[in-house]
Amino acid sequence: MVFYSYYRTDSTHLDHTYFVRGKYDTKLGLDTFYFETDRSFSTSHDYKVAKIIANDLIEEYLSDQLIKTAIGDSQTGPAILNWTGSKSALTELIYALHSQKQKRR
Repeated sequence: MVFYSYYRTDSTHLDHTYFVRGKYDTKLGLDTFYFETDRSFSTSHDYKVAKIIANDLIEEYLSDQLIKTAIGDSQTGPAILNWTGSKSALTELIYALHSQKQKRR
């Protein structure tokens, strides 16, 4: 959570700690993924930044899809959908449909 706030506020005062190869501090709360990476290529926090960016892109994509769904087809009118399940169940459904290459008709 500390790093997320650091990243979101565009701070730079700890970049020398977070984004220099081969320099990591175990007190910084590293992901276990870091220990499986090539340390001559990766930094201790670049994977965390990648996850933040990926989640932002997923959020943007889903928002765009919701808007398109709300607008609907000009001939049939807006498509009204009401999801009554949890957000995580909807996310799992979306991933399942995507992995099966299913498309809306």
